[in-house]
Amino acid sequence: MVMKSDYQKEEVAICLSVLLELMTILGTFRENIVLIGGWTPWFLVPEKRNEHTGSLDIDIALDFKHIDSAAYKSILQLLRERREMSFFRKIVGLVPKYESFRDPRDRKKYKTIKIGKQIWLAENLNVGIFRNGDPIPEAALFEEWKAAVAEGKPAWCYYGNESEKGKEYGKLYNWYAVIDPRGLAPKGWHVPSDNEWETLIGYLGGYSVAGGKMKSVSGWERNGNGTNESGFSALPGGYRCYNCISFFQGHEADFWSSSEHNNYFAGSRSLGCSYSRVNCSPDDKRRGLSVRCVKD
Repeated sequence: MVMKSDYQKEEVAICLSVLLELMTILGTFRENIVLIGGWTPWFLVPEKRNEHTGSLDIDIALDFKHIDSAAYKSILQLLRERREMSFFRKIVGLVPKYESFRDPRDRKKYKTIKIGKQIWLAENLNVGIFRNGDPIPEAALFEEWKAAVAEGKPAWCYYGNESEKGKEYGKLYNWYAVIDPRGLAPKGWHVPSDNEWETLIGYLGGYSVAGGKMKSVSGWERNGNGTNESGFSALPGGYRCYNCISFFQGHEADFWSSSEHNNYFAGSRSLGCSYSRVNCSPDDKRRGLSVRCVKD
């Protein structure tokens, strides 16, 4: 017997979103219908390389004793009118189409995504070498991080100093690493400015809604997953405070901007599990945040 555990969490999340959306649309008839869901095809989970992971067969069982011909026509009309539902948009080809890029410094392969006219890394940066070959100092211990930021020197760490976290969330960098002239981003890429973040968020509908389109479809606490229809695939990697430990993994994603605001603060953008907006506020340069890159 095929069980839920046989499928990845992204596949399960997509199927649940389809079923919930259908029940919302057909809510008037919910006492007299039953939805039966299959599983997702590979093109709804573009990260997979399997030829097929199942089917997205949604059968609607109707109680013929209570659903007359007029109600049946109403159901059909509701479905036809809502052909632009989020899962229908995915099926007809608006699924994010990822490409890939390999960082020549360490041969790490990243997914990339075109959003509007910009091309972004669809993963957090996870490199420990500047573009010129110099190592970026790791500052795992509190004393190491404090000393680095006190002198305005670059540093990185893993969330909670757990190297396994880096495979999913990448590294957390202070802002001094972001603007180091030796180059944090791979050749041909750069850390986005405030204006470039504005371009992305504007393309996705503005600050009030863009976050939901940028968040991944799984991994967020409090049922805070997004639709990821942009393909940005933001994961809740949390941040490192300059004078303490890491915070809010599973709850928050924080990304640096290359734009300096004053001697103490630089631009950042953040997403949270409890809302679909994007927060825009200056952040302390001494903190450790995630980094995304945009193509030159």
